[in-house]
Amino acid sequence: MNDLAWDEDILQKWGLNNLQLPEIKPSSDQFGETSLFGLLDDKVAISSMIGDSHAAMFGEACFQTGSTKMTLGTGSSLLMHIGQMPRKSAQGLLSTIGWSTQNEVAYAWEGAIVACGSMIEWLKSMGILTSAQASADIAESITIPSEVYLVPAFSGLGSPLLANG
Repeated sequence: MNDLAWDEDILQKWGLNNLQLPEIKPSSDQFGETSLFGLLDDKVAISSMIGDSHAAMFGEACFQTGSTKMTLGTGSSLLMHIGQMPRKSAQGLLSTIGWSTQNEVAYAWEGAIVACGSMIEWLKSMGILTSAQASADIAESITIPSEVYLVPAFSGLGSPLLANG
């Protein structure tokens, strides 16, 4: 369903239907206030809740369908604005909410590699690579199909493997 509500069928199936789940709100909304455990004299409003990659999508002004942002760091994240309604990706990307306000929900396709940058650093520490650029040179020299695959899954794949059928 596309009603921006907790999915009762999934909660029931996983035995989570007795949880007291928080109210679903847009990523730009009033969530409360904090004094940072008494460190601040005056409380500060919390007026946004959003993950780092999704916040970067908004910060990079991905306001039009097709606009895309790529974040590279310890991991990597690609988010592409797909409009006001979720759509299934033919390439296996996750359909997600990129960001939302009281008046708009921007859906996105998301692809992530949890250990992208850290994998490059590991390969450098093992003496396999001398630089990040060397990884591109190696990747471009390989013909597909290949007998060697590098799966950057030191901290998991970041998504389930979906089988057809």
